[in-house]
Amino acid sequence: MAPNRQIIYDKTFWEQAKTIVPDAQRLDDIIDGAVWAISTHPEKFPIVEKNLRVAFTDDFPNAPALRIYFSLTEPYSCTLHWIERLDHGEEFLGM
Repeated sequence: MAPNRQIIYDKTFWEQAKTIVPDAQRLDDIIDGAVWAISTHPEKFPIVEKNLRVAFTDDFPNAPALRIYFSLTEPYSCTLHWIERLDHGEEFLGM
């Protein structure tokens, strides 16, 4: 089993996350769950373009569905670039 990858947060990731906070009271929990999945199995997420991948979260009470863009930046690290709300009815692009 490969070791968990280190997670690096791009400045734009946190700037965008702040805009989601009013609609996601449990944003930290949502991000923690996505980070665990990304750090343990990043290669299982679909490629959007070149080295850019995307992860999705499900919606549940007080938490909208989210889309997180990231890349594998080093053999043992991933960089989270962007997070955004997944609009109701948007498809998960093959997920």
